[in-house]
Amino acid sequence: MALINRFNTSYTLKSINASDTVTMDTSLVTITGNLIVLGNQTSLSTTNTAIFDNIITLNAGLSPNVAPTLNAGIEVDRGTLANVQLRWNETVKAWQITSDGSAYANIATISGTGSALTAVVHDTAPVLGGNLDVQNYQIYSSTSSYVRINDNVAMATTSVAPSALAGNTVIYTSTAGGGGSGLYTVQSDSSTNELATKSAAIKYSIIFG
Repeated sequence: MALINRFNTSYTLKSINASDTVTMDTSLVTITGNLIVLGNQTSLSTTNTAIFDNIITLNAGLSPNVAPTLNAGIEVDRGTLANVQLRWNETVKAWQITSDGSAYANIATISGTGSALTAVVHDTAPVLGGNLDVQNYQIYSSTSSYVRINDNVAMATTSVAPSALAGNTVIYTSTAGGGGSGLYTVQSDSSTNELATKSAAIKYSIIFG
């Protein structure tokens, strides 16, 4: 038989000693009203946690008329390894991730009108961990008439000349021919020419005057 205790005023369970605890040893506890926890720490020891709320608000205690100053995010405990986080950085106004618990990188998103959006341009030293496949898109500069490369460029040789591209000059490398460079161009009209080295140019100038 179910035991029901009814009361018509506030009901408080209060321990005499600060170290005392209240334990509810049962397979199921149901709270039909709201639950407010006023302590400094809430710990859940569960195998599976299901949360029906589709949006979880962090730092909810911040007053509406106070400017934000603290970062907020989700941290993963990794035992003997450094914890990692997915966080909102209030200083740089960007979402960030870390793989070692100390170095954070901004999460790049598409450009837009929202002030919270972050583009790759905000990362002053982006680094790729693999090959870059532009998938038929272009690499260009929207602020100057050229793209500067501050290092040597190595181009793989090919035995098949690439197709012409209207309005463009295509550069590729292949087995060196009479020009001695192995660097070829394909013009818009599909004509192919090898760029001559300095020694080859001198030789041809002597031969043909």
